[in-house]
Amino acid sequence: MLHLIPVSGATAEDLEDRTVALAAELETAAGGLAAVAKAMPLDPAHRHRRCVLAYDTAHALATVRDRDTRWLLTRSPSGSEPAAAGTPSVAVLFAGFGKLSVVRGSDLYDRLGRFRAVADRLGELLVAEFGVDPRQAMFAPAGDPRSAEYEELLRRNTIGHPALFVLEYALLRVWRDWGVEPAAMLSHSLGEYVAATVAGVLEAEDALRLIVRRALMVDELPQGRMLAVSLSREELEPYLREGLWLAATNGPDVSIAAGGTADTEELRARLAADGIRCGMLDTTHAFHTPKLEPVRPRLVEAAASMTRKPPRLRYVSCLTGTRLNPRQATDPEHWGRHMCSPVLFAEGLRALWRRPPGAVLEIGPEQTALNMATRFLAASGAEPAPVVASLAPSPYWESHTDSLLAAAARLWLEGVPVNWDAIRSDRAAAEN
Repeated sequence: MLHLIPVSGATAEDLEDRTVALAAELETAAGGLAAVAKAMPLDPAHRHRRCVLAYDTAHALATVRDRDTRWLLTRSPSGSEPAAAGTPSVAVLFAGFGKLSVVRGSDLYDRLGRFRAVADRLGELLVAEFGVDPRQAMFAPAGDPRSAEYEELLRRNTIGHPALFVLEYALLRVWRDWGVEPAAMLSHSLGEYVAATVAGVLEAEDALRLIVRRALMVDELPQGRMLAVSLSREELEPYLREGLWLAATNGPDVSIAAGGTADTEELRARLAADGIRCGMLDTTHAFHTPKLEPVRPRLVEAAASMTRKPPRLRYVSCLTGTRLNPRQATDPEHWGRHMCSPVLFAEGLRALWRRPPGAVLEIGPEQTALNMATRFLAASGAEPAPVVASLAPSPYWESHTDSLLAAAARLWLEGVPVNWDAIRSDRAAAEN
């Protein structure tokens, strides 16, 4: 499991001097890396920052001596770079339903006490009220003989959808323990339930109940397909014949179409014949289209039975592509429209950047929302911001917890305050 050793300096030269001093400390370290990291002086006003990521003392020493940029992350602004005005605000992107198989066998549950406590609380509710429990499918160790069965379970709406909520909400709670607070949020599809919970609109338990009821209702309907298309919304619309709808705008040149199985397959053939890149998504229904209208009134009724409060945080909805006001956020009809209307993620990104964030943190099983944000920044000319994934894959990290720790280091390098004591405490507990 990774150790993080942060180093800061008032200037680039000061940072280099402190790095040399760290190497000397590592040569004689008797109390282990945790003691060395805790002893390093840090000043939150320092803009020049470096973080060593290492698995043991020998690894840390070699990394510092060799200035190995795979394990030594540095942010040292040039003199021409304007000084940051205050602490960078963090915008959080909550991903929609994706390949949960990437978190199969994750160590997050075993190693992080906050993550486990949240997952257990929500998992026990799912067992008691719905007879489903995604925990074993998500967190059974790699090599479990039932892996193929678990993979199939996570593809089911009634298991996979609540599993996504559990994963993202538990990760958010870990980030809050580590001192990272969202100043604004944007979600994609199902991620909106997590954003609404974090904003205080819904209680976590009610959001989870609503997700499962939604999945049960959707499973009553005829199945459909969703197709990712390398076209803008305007370019795609002429292809959408009767029975096909726009289901999402993911970027300036990526949209999602959806409809019945035969109609969507026929659309794919037409697009391919015109040389347009497209690919089917691994979904069971035509989500975010009028195909789900038959169950909309029941979902609205379920939402109306739950306590809803005005949002406490800036919260951009993927339904409207705008910041939700208190009336919109507390209207139970919101969730019916959300289920049957296209995801306006590209519009949401533009709304989010009306007050540009200092950093962006993606929470989800893959990097889909991160990739959309990166493409948006490249195409729009918007004020740049570092975009960090909570669970970014790497050939170097040994686990998802390592990915999370590396993400914390990257946020800190960008000036985002983190609670180093909490991170070290969680890391120590994980090793016991």
